Amino acid sequence: MKILTFTKLYPNAQMPLHGIFVARRVIALAKECGHQIEVIAPIPYYPPFLPGIGEWNQLKQVPSIEEQNTVRVYHPRYFNPPKIGMAKYGQWMAQGSQATMTRLLRNGFSFDVIDAHFVYPDGYAAIKLGQKLQRPVVITARGSDITRNKHFPQIRPLLSEVMRSATQLIAVSEELRDNFIELGAAPEKIHVIPNGIEIEAFYPTLQADARKRLGLSLEERWLVSVGRLDRNKGQWLILEALKKIGLEALRQRRIRLALIGQGEDREHLASISRSAGFDDIVHFAGQLPPEEICTWYNAANAKILASSREGSPNVVLEALACGTPVIASRAGRNALVIEEETNGLLFPIEDAQALKLAILHALEFQWDREQIAQRGQQRSWATVAKEVERVLRLAIKNKPE
Repeated sequence: MKILTFTKLYPNAQMPLHGIFVARRVIALAKECGHQIEVIAPIPYYPPFLPGIGEWNQLKQVPSIEEQNTVRVYHPRYFNPPKIGMAKYGQWMAQGSQATMTRLLRNGFSFDVIDAHFVYPDGYAAIKLGQKLQRPVVITARGSDITRNKHFPQIRPLLSEVMRSATQLIAVSEELRDNFIELGAAPEKIHVIPNGIEIEAFYPTLQADARKRLGLSLEERWLVSVGRLDRNKGQWLILEALKKIGLEALRQRRIRLALIGQGEDREHLASISRSAGFDDIVHFAGQLPPEEICTWYNAANAKILASSREGSPNVVLEALACGTPVIASRAGRNALVIEEETNGLLFPIEDAQALKLAILHALEFQWDREQIAQRGQQRSWATVAKEVERVLRLAIKNKPE
């Protein structure tokens, strides 16, 4: 097949880890299944008289074309003023990307199907472009694109339009499948395909060796949280749970926390940490490449995911592949992946007291890390690619006339 992947969630020269889970699926489809794939990853543009904010400044520097792992990636610009006109984002993304998509067809890349990720605005834009170019569109939902956006009155009808118009739909969790149906999708065109892991990047090592590489004491007990620093990901809840344990108890038990990632909540979290006296307890590690995250997982006693919303979180799968037990909220697929006292513990969403008890229990429990890793390594991106391949072929077979 010739596949055109369409999403703004894709790595670029300025943000190499942005949407990396999408890139891993694309690469697996290309390398493991032998398909020809090109990517359109639109970049938001806003008038030059508006000041740059955070990562918007980075996005201005992204080149128009890149080569990544033998896949060509195009970055057309689309009008997208920050926090203004959200109901128009999908339309603007389609308008900004149409010329690039048409040029690909004219230059010989006559793609069979559009593989879009993130329902709005990306999926909406893909639907509009697919209709103009008479190509089937498969849309994968990732989490907040449904669970958050469905609560916006101006966006919900657009989500429903995408549900009805997509040739096929992929949900990375059963919860998202149910959201699809709620928004009007026909059940027979929904496929649940959870994410996979890159087993070459996430694997178990001796904890002592990992601690040595990071310069950590063998006597300390480390918790690690990996993810974008924003309220939905729940790092604030982890800090609240630590406050409930108490500063003196944390020091006596030698409990430490590493927050890996970056995002708009960074300063707020730092302020909470300082106010609690956690300067020697909480370590802000910043955004790290996969090989360093793997080392942190292996060094840690447990990994925490405290999200209020999720789909199929890669950070859970990657930690388990390293043999690290996971303490996770009951969001998304967590309850299907985590088996209590086998590979982790679960707690109710946004319940700091329950998280406190789970942390203390996890740090005392005798985990079989070898068994956790063995089971965690079973779902690779190659497995995911083969499942996605079947859906793409089905979309081509059933494409609208």
